[in-house]
Amino acid sequence: YELALCYYRKSSVPNNERSGWIFLSDVISISQDVADRWITIEHPTRTLRIQSPAAAQHRVWFSTLSKCCRNAWKESTHSDTPPAEENKP
Repeated sequence: YELALCYYRKSSVPNNERSGWIFLSDVISISQDVADRWITIEHPTRTLRIQSPAAAQHRVWFSTLSKCCRNAWKESTHSDTPPAEENKP
């Protein structure tokens, strides 16, 4: 069997039907912005951005996706910290 992630446009749209799906084994990279609770999932056909409603959910979502997307490169950033290249002397 192969794991897939189904996604929807927005929960506020009537008749909340599935917009599409991706196989998690095909995910290229997964990254997170911890401070703003965003997770970015890069797939060969599209890039998905999801935001969790709370920090605790964000940790569970990213941890679970990281385990399920075994072939993906993983990155974590904090909004209030500049990227490593900007920190060089």
